[in-house]
Amino acid sequence: MDNGHRVGSTEVLVVVPTLGTRPDWLQECVTSIGSQEGVSPRIRIVCPSGTVTLKEFSVNRVEIIEYDKRGLAAAIREGFANYDGEFITWLGDDDKLQPGSLQAVVEALKSSPQASFAYGRTRYIAASGSTIGVTRPGRLAAHYLTVGKDFVPQPGSVIRRSAYEAVGGIDVDLANAMDLDLFIRLQRYGASVYVPRELSCYRLHESSITVTKGDKDEGELVRLRYLSKTLRSSYRVWRPVTRILDRVWDVSNRRLPSPSAPR
Repeated sequence: MDNGHRVGSTEVLVVVPTLGTRPDWLQECVTSIGSQEGVSPRIRIVCPSGTVTLKEFSVNRVEIIEYDKRGLAAAIREGFANYDGEFITWLGDDDKLQPGSLQAVVEALKSSPQASFAYGRTRYIAASGSTIGVTRPGRLAAHYLTVGKDFVPQPGSVIRRSAYEAVGGIDVDLANAMDLDLFIRLQRYGASVYVPRELSCYRLHESSITVTKGDKDEGELVRLRYLSKTLRSSYRVWRPVTRILDRVWDVSNRRLPSPSAPR
């Protein structure tokens, strides 16, 4: 199904890791990628053997990679393997891209050739698809990664492949903070670009990582990896202060927009 390439447009590889247990959401996810205009999305669905078939999708340029090893990060890494294009990203099978998302982010990266990745706003939606709120992280979010909560939305972000490879790729030993870890390394390698528009829909439901990680949240351990010796030794002193800032920032950057204003 490779006949949908748009001549002259930039290709973006989007990896969709899935267990194949949420077919309706997966269909929405893939459709939101395949319908992107201004770019040529190439979709790699990484799933356990026999769980997903190509005939389920009507969009072009979809391929199935059967991968039976455990771990979300390992599946994403497998999806990125053997790809030599310039731009890559991944999207959960329960999430969606907003119209024009990939083009907006790719244009931002092309305008900032030294940047390693770009990100923007995301709409939080319930299992039903109804809007919970929209987060507007701003440019400071990428600089805040090592000292407080991760406000950089992974859905809708795009990474420059050369930067991804230069920092060693995604850490397959992480279960729920692989994006935080990767963004910290990318930010140090080539900084980031903030795109001030809505790029994605992130679905919050009872089995989403944000909801289920609880006391297994790896965020604090990941941050400690990248702190200087001085900041690490005083972590217990200043981290309670940034936790207060986390809550304030979280509330101030989540809003309920009008349904008629998708961006």
